[in-house]
Amino acid sequence: MILILLTICTILSSCRLGTEELVELKLPVLPGNLAYLKDDQGPWRLEVRDGRGEIVREDLSFEPSSICSIEVNKESPLLCLLYPPVISDCFFHYPAGGIYEPGGAHRINLSWQDGAGVFFLMKAAASGVDLNCINMEKLLREIREKEFSDPWDIDWALLGRQLIKEELRSWYIRENYLFEVDLPSYPGRHLLYPYALQDPVESSGGNTDRVFLSEGTHRFLNRGMRHAGEVLVVEVDHQGEFFSVVYQSTPTEGSSQFIGD
Repeated sequence: MILILLTICTILSSCRLGTEELVELKLPVLPGNLAYLKDDQGPWRLEVRDGRGEIVREDLSFEPSSICSIEVNKESPLLCLLYPPVISDCFFHYPAGGIYEPGGAHRINLSWQDGAGVFFLMKAAASGVDLNCINMEKLLREIREKEFSDPWDIDWALLGRQLIKEELRSWYIRENYLFEVDLPSYPGRHLLYPYALQDPVESSGGNTDRVFLSEGTHRFLNRGMRHAGEVLVVEVDHQGEFFSVVYQSTPTEGSSQFIGD
């Protein structure tokens, strides 16, 4: 067991005597889309938030599926996000996530599937929502059962409204509408989505590559043989019209600018 996070409780510590317990924190697997991060790309960032709103951020070296120890207040829920290194000034991968609930399992399993849901819970807690009033494990399980290709594309605004109304039900867990978007293609392109488990966009050899995108801004990192490191930014409007811009990204050398900052 790798004991790297035992200082977190002392930083979070308004823990009352006798309320602490040691739980395992299991890091996620490293999916193929992130294999290039095996090289020295800078530290990973662990962000931990407890039910009282206290936040700790720790940089760590990443070993896939390894187990760390973390001391928690057993009476308070805990949210954890693990961010991959930010290697570009205009692209980042979404984090893995996991939770601890009082009376639940003594292990926090970080997974890429749960990252979006935990990020949503982090934002809800920051807005004043009492995490003790949410069945967090049930919410994350229902999101996993939907098997969305990208859980970050859920209509989180809808879920937020239902959470405020205290009417959070599984049928409100739905994707934003996805438009067919034909991106200009060129040989050798291999585009990664921010979500680590989403299949990359491979060049089709034709004039365009079809993807399905919701309204908003989308970013792709090219890890292909040609133009590696370029970032494609696609803006989609409410009617599915879009435009795209290609940036030659600047390496950040382990920048600490994470979406949770």
